[in-house]
Amino acid sequence: MKKRSFQAPCKTLTPWKLMAFTLLQIAVIANFLLVPLGRSICQTKSGFPDQFQEFEQIPVKGSETADEDLQGVIPRAFPIWSEPFPCFQPDKNWWKTKVVRSPASLGFFFVKEMKTGSSTVTGVTLRIAKEMAKRLKKNFRICKSRFDHSLAYNLKYGERDRKKSFLWTVIREPNKRAISQFFHFQVSREKLEPTDENFIEYMEHPVFTNYYLRSLSTKLFKPNADPIKLANKIMLDYDFIGITERMDESLVVLTMLMDLELTDVLYLSAKGNGGFDDGKFEKTCVYIVPSYVSPGMKTYFSNNEEWNSRTKGDKYLYRAAKRSLEITIDQLGRDKFNQKLSDFKKFRQIAEDTCKAEVVYPCDAGGNRLENAPDCLWNDSGCGSSCLERVVANLTRSLL
Repeated sequence: MKKRSFQAPCKTLTPWKLMAFTLLQIAVIANFLLVPLGRSICQTKSGFPDQFQEFEQIPVKGSETADEDLQGVIPRAFPIWSEPFPCFQPDKNWWKTKVVRSPASLGFFFVKEMKTGSSTVTGVTLRIAKEMAKRLKKNFRICKSRFDHSLAYNLKYGERDRKKSFLWTVIREPNKRAISQFFHFQVSREKLEPTDENFIEYMEHPVFTNYYLRSLSTKLFKPNADPIKLANKIMLDYDFIGITERMDESLVVLTMLMDLELTDVLYLSAKGNGGFDDGKFEKTCVYIVPSYVSPGMKTYFSNNEEWNSRTKGDKYLYRAAKRSLEITIDQLGRDKFNQKLSDFKKFRQIAEDTCKAEVVYPCDAGGNRLENAPDCLWNDSGCGSSCLERVVANLTRSLL
């Protein structure tokens, strides 16, 4: 059986099953092409990709508003950053994977979690690092940063200088994240049939056991550790934790905490290329089959006590982070925040209208792979940077 890193074993498809799977993909694509007029394939009215607006009916054990559902994980108002922006000389060959995944104690650090919109946020991280180097008149083009998939422990963030580094991440409701991971890696890349049986088998993989706690912990993760204590430590270790489902709000809060410009966090979706991945998997552009939730999947999330036990730490952390976003907004001033959010959405719409047609991604809308996307900051992150620079320049002139 074929395995890739921590993906579950893939089952071999017979010719007839392969044909059926291909027809399924065609049907899904056709469904996306026949969406009602005015509804973009890649964007919704909220401004973030459709894939993060799905799954509203996924059962989540317990209410997310009751205090007892935090089970002792304490939300907090993330503090306003009182130090100078942590802009330091970038590493030599800062864009190479081995460098991006190496430990660092000084800089601007984003912990990239799988299937949380993190490729888009990596682009935001790099835009901030680039803009701040320019604004602070540094003799280098980009501030030192980290932004790829790595365990926080492996990057030694527990030893970082907290006055000279800013550590943040973005997390998504755990059930939704797990489904997205299944469809991305197993269904789309490995051509596994999206049956309930295959889904449940994949969910049994150890990687899903408190995935966030394992990935975000600045100390070595121990499976038998108290998940509540670990979640509380993460809440204190990070300078900010954003929420995927509230991406624009999270980015506006980040600008207010760090005294950034709204234009510093402008983004175009990293997956705004027609549904293909970044082309790095076997050097082929893979169409990402849109996720869906079957009745069997809903039942699994509702009734499987083992799953709920294995992910309870992640769910409590997510709920505490959601609550913390609200508390932080209140601390910053909700009226001021609402005005900034309104402005940001206008800026984003201008960026989408201006740049969407000219952005070149590593994989185009037809699934053709480019060896090097000329206008992306890193892989498929931060694409359309030249166009965004023009948008920012025009906005700046109009606001003077």
